[in-house]
Amino acid sequence: MQKAFRIGWHIAKWGVILLLALALLLAFSSVVAYTYLHRSLPQTNGEFSIAGPGGPIEIIRDQYAIPHLRADNDLDVYFALGYVHAQDRLWQMEFSRRIAQGRLSEIFGSFTATPDVYLRALDLDHAAQTSLEALPAETIEKLEAYAAGVNAVIGAGDRPLPPEFFLLQHAPEPWTPKDSVMLVKFLALGLSGNMFSEVIRTRLIDQLSEQQLAEFLPPAPGDWNLVKKLFAESGINSLFAALPAPPLKAASNNWVISGAHTKTRKPLLANDPHLGLSAPSVWYLAHLAFKDGSVIGGTMPGMPAVLTGRNEHIAWGLTTTGADTQDLYIEHLNPKNENEYRTPDGFAAFEEREEIIRVRFGADRKITLKKSRHGPIVPTEGFLEELKLPNHALALSWTALKDGDRTVHGGISAMTARSWSEFREALKDYHAPMQSIVYGDVDGNIALIAPALVPTRGEENSTKGLVPAPGWATTYDWTGYIPFDGLPQYLNPPSGKLVTANDKIVDDDYPYNVTLEWESDQRARRIRTLLDATPTHDVASFRTIQMDEVSQLALDLLPPLLEALATFKPKVGPELDALNMLRDWDGTMAADRSEPLIFAALVRDLSKETYEDEFGDMFNLVFRTREEFLRRVFGPDADLQTWCAHKEEDLERTCQAVIHRAFSSAVEWIQREYGPKSSTWRWGFAHPARHTHRPFGSVPVIGRLFNITHPSGGSGATINRGDVSLSGSRPFANVHGSGYRGIYDFEDLNRSIYMQSTGQSGNVLSRHYGDLTELWAQGEYLKMTTDFSEIMSGPHLVLRLMPRKQTSATAAPP
Repeated sequence: MQKAFRIGWHIAKWGVILLLALALLLAFSSVVAYTYLHRSLPQTNGEFSIAGPGGPIEIIRDQYAIPHLRADNDLDVYFALGYVHAQDRLWQMEFSRRIAQGRLSEIFGSFTATPDVYLRALDLDHAAQTSLEALPAETIEKLEAYAAGVNAVIGAGDRPLPPEFFLLQHAPEPWTPKDSVMLVKFLALGLSGNMFSEVIRTRLIDQLSEQQLAEFLPPAPGDWNLVKKLFAESGINSLFAALPAPPLKAASNNWVISGAHTKTRKPLLANDPHLGLSAPSVWYLAHLAFKDGSVIGGTMPGMPAVLTGRNEHIAWGLTTTGADTQDLYIEHLNPKNENEYRTPDGFAAFEEREEIIRVRFGADRKITLKKSRHGPIVPTEGFLEELKLPNHALALSWTALKDGDRTVHGGISAMTARSWSEFREALKDYHAPMQSIVYGDVDGNIALIAPALVPTRGEENSTKGLVPAPGWATTYDWTGYIPFDGLPQYLNPPSGKLVTANDKIVDDDYPYNVTLEWESDQRARRIRTLLDATPTHDVASFRTIQMDEVSQLALDLLPPLLEALATFKPKVGPELDALNMLRDWDGTMAADRSEPLIFAALVRDLSKETYEDEFGDMFNLVFRTREEFLRRVFGPDADLQTWCAHKEEDLERTCQAVIHRAFSSAVEWIQREYGPKSSTWRWGFAHPARHTHRPFGSVPVIGRLFNITHPSGGSGATINRGDVSLSGSRPFANVHGSGYRGIYDFEDLNRSIYMQSTGQSGNVLSRHYGDLTELWAQGEYLKMTTDFSEIMSGPHLVLRLMPRKQTSATAAPP
């Protein structure tokens, strides 16, 4: 027995020693890895020689690592922008480039093969190449200088690349001018959602009556019987049934007012573009000091331009217009030869090309991709075989794929314009994505223009661009494009105010059709209300408006909802508390309040109660906060109350009964998720701004290291927008909001202010990875100065790049 005890003791002792040794080894390895990866942080001060620039470059970073770039010639400023983008955001650039190229599987394996096939089918690479060939020589030189700056970092080789490259054991290829053009195309793809609208509307045609579709997703296509017959014959709904739900729509706010409404008698302009929140932010703040003046504002890594910002003469801000620039076409295949399709002139052969999807850790996939006269065919090879239509194929026509697109040239030229005429002239080259751009200048002018290549359709086109059209009939082909002079544009309107928030920007008598699917005007209405409430404005009042968290949806719905709840008999406790809180609430979606959570949960459950039974398995495809629909069902001027009756239930069920039921289920859900004490419910806990890293943000444990979260206010219906997905374990998480904010003061443009939502660095080990998030969430701003004496008077670091001939293999530190 003693012998057995001694043996057990020795085993235990050596087991403990072994565990300690393994723990020490793991700790040592972690220290070594951290030390190694910490060297991936860029050099931000000092001086060294580097191949590429034509003269000295100075990169001055302020206390938040915002770079102020100056050089003796303009091409070197573009070189410097590429250099700092790569220093701070190389993984973000590489990941975006790989998505656009359809080459994620070379890094992640078969998991990403499906999106790769779709992006290969679109062939953004070819579209970028044709656009590049159409650009003037001076723009190509700027793209080349920018790419050279990126490659100076990629090729340095004396320090590790950012942690993502190490963890994935991946090395980036050199950057090219075509990559930058392609990222502009990819951005346009994300901001062009008409294809998804056609998908949803097509799937609903078999589910709803014509009247129901017009009420739920207005408007309905023209010839209902023709559309239903066409879809039945093609089997198109079986294809769309396999496609995922569309992403949240892009959104933004911008407005500009003339000096007649400001304290300084000079214009004021504000802009906050809304995109998916990511870590790092899609926005990168930068100041480019060119020979003839400075440009400062929000850039996107990979693109050599300030997309929203100001120079020394003008400022501009962007919102997505939502123009209908995409159409899907059903191509009828030749029954005797599936490589041909029917055209108005008989059968014609598809354009075909073969592509190889390189798959890491797996077998490569060879696919054949086709193109009709309308555009690329939705692929159905191999693992997408279930999408194949019998005797039909689906083609996408999209303006960003057309030859001659000079959007990059238009954007680069516009940011250095000195007047409205120069700015407008530059935008004649702008094709996609369509943006509603507000403008102001130091001469007191204000303007709005929505540049893009927007197709026109004939009056006999009964689909109205709302659903896929027969590809074999010229009736449904585009008839041309809206002429530039016919695009929406206004200069110095009598009101002295211009506001856009993705809402309708044209009058009813406007002669062209930009889109039939304008977004709700709720944010625009709120902005106009606040502008009109103050006789004269300044930067401080614009800050207040930009951070406003009053929900227009709550202001519209709360009175009739509370009227319906007047006959509700709440249970003592949380239900009664919740009802009393709503009665005293002013509609502010503040992070530290309980009422926003109650209202959000109520609106969500109203949506479920109202139309979940109508859609069945398709409910998740259409489930979102549909503000205009909810107003028409429950608002003060409701005209769609028939939606409150369930198919399976008594048709006499009233909207009041629906409201009662939704309120009870909402409070019950809140209690399960956030506890029974209403005093502990907080909107900010349910609605954190969730900046998700790609791809590690969804990986357990490690995602917490890469994601950036912070309690936030607002909602999808507030000016300080924080939209939600309504899905998953955190249905109210803020996943789509204002990643950039800017306010421009034309009395002194150096008093302008801006902010982005995470930090300048994309390296998780940097103190600048998320150092702006709390400031952003609290509504703080940074001064937007281009005065170098002021910049140098504060905390800063200076990195000087000196030119040298490329005779040595030794590269400069990144």
